[in-house]
Amino acid sequence: MFKSFKFKVALRQVSLVAVMLAFFYCLYYTNFYVTTFILLVIAGILFWDTVNYMDKTNEDFTAFLMGIQYEDFSATYSGYHKGASFGKLYEAFNLITTKFRNIKAEKVANHQYLQTIIEHVNTGLLCINEEGEVVLMNKALKELLRKPYFKDFAAVDKAFPELYKLINNLETGQNEMLKMTIQNRLLELSVTVADFKLREEPYKLVSFQNIQKELEEKELDAWQKLIRTLTHEIMNSVAPITSLASSINTILADKDKVLDEEEMEDIRDGMMAIQKRGEGLLHFTETYRSLTKIPTPKFQLVEAQPLLERIHILFKPVLKKYGVDLKFSFPSNMVVFIADVELIEQVIINLLKNAIEAAREVENPVIEIRAIKNSEGKTFIDIKDNGKGIEQDVLDKIFVPFFTTKREGSGIGLSLSRQIMRLHKGNIEVNSVVGQGTVFTLSL
Repeated sequence: MFKSFKFKVALRQVSLVAVMLAFFYCLYYTNFYVTTFILLVIAGILFWDTVNYMDKTNEDFTAFLMGIQYEDFSATYSGYHKGASFGKLYEAFNLITTKFRNIKAEKVANHQYLQTIIEHVNTGLLCINEEGEVVLMNKALKELLRKPYFKDFAAVDKAFPELYKLINNLETGQNEMLKMTIQNRLLELSVTVADFKLREEPYKLVSFQNIQKELEEKELDAWQKLIRTLTHEIMNSVAPITSLASSINTILADKDKVLDEEEMEDIRDGMMAIQKRGEGLLHFTETYRSLTKIPTPKFQLVEAQPLLERIHILFKPVLKKYGVDLKFSFPSNMVVFIADVELIEQVIINLLKNAIEAAREVENPVIEIRAIKNSEGKTFIDIKDNGKGIEQDVLDKIFVPFFTTKREGSGIGLSLSRQIMRLHKGNIEVNSVVGQGTVFTLSL
C-alpha cells in the first residue's frame, strides 16, 4: 500500500499543502524570514518532485507508444508496485505488446515462406514500382537472363532493348511471345504483365517463361504426326502404282510376243490407273502447298453480325436441303474486332460446313452461332452443333494436316483454320461430347 502510486502522490500533495500553510503562516504572522524562505524552497522542491514523479509514470506510456510506432515489442511492463489499477493497466500493455510481437513474427514467417516460394518457382518474376525501381527479381529470372540483378527498369533497356519495349507495350493481363538469344542460348519467352496496388502504391509484375523446350516437343510431335499422315497417303498411292507398273512390265518383257486385244486393254487400264493415281498425288501435294502459302492478313475493323449474316445467306440452300435450323445470338452491344475479313470468313465457312455435316446425321438438326465480347475486349465466336460428337481418340488429331474421317475430305480445313487464327494472334478450340454435339470456339 505504502508503495502504491496513489499513496505516493497523496503523500506529496499533503506534504506540499502543509509546507505551503506553514509558509503563509510564517509570512504573515512571524518575523522568521529565514524559516519562511526555507519553507518556500521546500515547497518548490516538493512541487518539482511531484511533477517528476508524474512524468516518470508518463514515460512508461510514451515508451509503450513509441514501441508500437517503431515495431519494438521486446519491452515488458510491471505496475503492481504502483497499485492494482496500474498493475492491470501494465498487464494490458504486456498483452498488447505480446499480440503485436506474435503478429510481427507471423508476418516475418509469411514473408520468408513467400520468398522461398518465389525463389523456387520455375517462372521468372520481375516486380517494378512506380519510380522504375526493381523491388523483386527471383532466382529463375536471374538464371534465365543470366543477370545477377537490375538496378532499375532502365537497366533492362540497356541489356535487352526488345524485352524492355515489349514490357512497356503490354497491358495488364496480356501475354506475348518473344524470341531472344542470350549467351548463345535461344529462348522462346512467354511474357505476361500484371499491374497491382500495395498500400495504394502501384506496382508492375512481369512473369517470364521459357517455353522453348515445350515448343520443340510440340513441334516434334506435330512433325511426327504429319510424317505419319504423309507416309500413309503416299504409300496408298505408290503401292498400287508400283504393282501396276510391275504387271505392265511383265506383259511387255517378252519382245517376241504379239499382244492380243485383251492384254492391250489391260495395259491401257493399268496406264490409266497410274495416271489417275499420279494426278491424285499431284492434287495431294498441291493441297499440302496451300497450307504453307496463306496470304498475310490485311487487318481491318470487322463487325460480327453482318459477317455472320452474309455467311448465313451463302449457306441457305444447303441448310434448307438438309433441314438444319441455324440460330444466331448477339449481345445488345455491337461486337467489333480487328481481323482479315476474308480469312476469318473462310475459317467460319469451314467450321459451319463441318457443323452441317455433323448435324444432318441426327433428328432435328440445330446449329447455334454466338458472338460475344468479354470485359477485357476479347471477341469469342462459338459454332455449336447437336450432332453425334467426336470420339476422344479422334479429337486430338483433328487439327493434324490431312487427317480426316470423311471419304471425300482433304483433311486440311481445320489445320488451315488454326493457322489463320494464329496469324490473328488468336486461337481455335474444340469441345465435344459424344451423343450431344460439338462446339468450336474462335477467340480474337
